[in-house]
Amino acid sequence: MDSELMHSIVGSYHKPPERVFVPSFTQNEPSQNCHPANLEVTSPKILHSPNSQALILALKTLQEKIHRLELERTQAEDNLNILSREAAQYKKALENETNERNLAHQELIKQKK
Repeated sequence: MDSELMHSIVGSYHKPPERVFVPSFTQNEPSQNCHPANLEVTSPKILHSPNSQALILALKTLQEKIHRLELERTQAEDNLNILSREAAQYKKALENETNERNLAHQELIKQKK
């Protein structure tokens, strides 16, 4: 298999790419469905199949979309943190202003008495 495909899309720790079962794309090879993929033998058949090319393209497109969504999520988190800090600053300023008005109002009441 293509090394980029082998290491980014197919396989995992428990099933490395060498041990992944690869379905046959042709009907006259039913016995290969139950055997691990031999990369040297099956890779040209699979990578040159129109269905697999479309699948690879779809997977790469999906990876790009996931990457963009992760970037957008990170930006949204940053924006939320900034907004939260600004809201806390606004609340503190509003409380200070309210306290100053209350003190000024109390001073006026004392002076009138």
